[in-house]
Amino acid sequence: MATFDADGWQLESGVARHAEAPDTFALPDQSIRERLVTGIDAKLIFSMRAPEGVVVERMWVQITGYTKTGYAGVLDNEPHTKGTPLALGDRIEFGPEHIIDTLPPANW
Repeated sequence: MATFDADGWQLESGVARHAEAPDTFALPDQSIRERLVTGIDAKLIFSMRAPEGVVVERMWVQITGYTKTGYAGVLDNEPHTKGTPLALGDRIEFGPEHIIDTLPPANW
């Protein structure tokens, strides 16, 4: 998984965010986050290095496969902030704890 020091970005834990504000930060149920299939989009929280400092954005990643600890996918949108180390189509590895929302594939 990416780290801020090595890659210039890292994923934030949706589970930790939910624990900080359970009444205002909802998550899909853990049983859903642990059983996603390829083709589904998962929304993740990214902290990224940018020219103006550290920025945080929520972006979609389309699941393309699995890793030992979770999922692999490709970034499905461009970061809003210019000059970040991420771009559309970049490979992202993440776990169920990072998922803050999901979308089914278009053919569902």
